[in-house]
Amino acid sequence: MKLITLGKRTLALAALGTVLLGVGVAGAVQGGLEPDREMLGYFPPDTDGVLFANVVLLRDVSLFRSPESLGVRIPDEIASMVDAAGVEPVGMVDQVLVGRTGPDTAFAVMRLAIPPAVFEEYFRSRDMASEIHAGHTVYMPVPDDDVGIALDGAIALAGSTSLIRDALDRRTSGSSSALDNTGLMASIGELESGSQFWGFGTFADSLLPEGVAPPMTTDLLAALESISYQMSITEGVTARLAGRFSSPEAARRAGDLLRGFVAFGKMGSVEQPDIIELLDGVVVQSGEESVEVRFSATEALLERISESGIINRLLN
Repeated sequence: MKLITLGKRTLALAALGTVLLGVGVAGAVQGGLEPDREMLGYFPPDTDGVLFANVVLLRDVSLFRSPESLGVRIPDEIASMVDAAGVEPVGMVDQVLVGRTGPDTAFAVMRLAIPPAVFEEYFRSRDMASEIHAGHTVYMPVPDDDVGIALDGAIALAGSTSLIRDALDRRTSGSSSALDNTGLMASIGELESGSQFWGFGTFADSLLPEGVAPPMTTDLLAALESISYQMSITEGVTARLAGRFSSPEAARRAGDLLRGFVAFGKMGSVEQPDIIELLDGVVVQSGEESVEVRFSATEALLERISESGIINRLLN
């Protein structure tokens, strides 16, 4: 999104983007989040970012009808597996945890909702390439690609085969893991409990593709040290996005910029009362070296906006 031309339409889009990316959590408890330690134990001690989704708490939520309803395309191989298992995509797993150890190194740990034998049978029926490592079968569904899937009881691992091998070794030997990363664990423990989605990660502007960041944010992104994120979807959406900066000045400027985006977004949406109501749900607060964006919207508002096509018209 380019923000060089500060027209009303551009600023409205920027504000809307801020909302959608920063979409705190109704009924949540400040601090005290207890992550799944078994799942975290598969990740290496230098893990610097994690994202978690509790799929169990989403199955009966009307706003989360399916991944496709949120614009998420299911890969063909996964879609075939879903059909073979005879379940909906959200019925295959209970929890998903994705960990990052660098710009291009991440893998997923999933707690299965259906018997592991269903997956094993599917993999064998597809005659997938495989190898045995640490007593587990690592399947490679894509020929000539370093992508694998392995099952460890009711846990599935997905990602590069080298990361899967390391994870299996780590669990088998009981060696050091993300659970021993005191900084990561302390930061996770500061998150609010009660969210269906949450995440935390250290930040470096090198993680962003070149040219993505608007010029006016370059120095602020360089000062951004970490980000935490939480979202709940029930009868609406409530969310919280918080960033920690290297200096009070950077945090103040970031807060002012976000509040400016929201204000200009309202100016550019005077004939769109639903967008005004959406932006009214955004609250930006600045701490000494942090900025927090909280957002809430009702299901009725989100459905009106979706059915009206407002967002599509703004983006085209």
